Amino acid sequence: MKISFDEIGKYKDTFILSDRVWLFLYDLWRRMGDTEYDRFLKELFKFESVDYKRFEGLILKYLPEYKDELNIWLNTSKYPDSFSILDN
Repeated sequence: MKISFDEIGKYKDTFILSDRVWLFLYDLWRRMGDTEYDRFLKELFKFESVDYKRFEGLILKYLPEYKDELNIWLNTSKYPDSFSILDN
């Protein structure tokens, strides 16, 4: 399928980002475990609004060592190495 330059944003935002969100949330759950992930979600949904800094702070509260992976998930189109199913 051919995608023109002016369609890339729409395609990326509609399809790729929505799939990536599920993978990102799965990664958080996998690392936090059921109990901590439940606490994380309860705290997240108590926020009236969320900006990047607040979201980052909440994630790092539960996963202090996750800063580099979080940056990859939220600021690039790559995936953290730890998420790869391929042998590195």
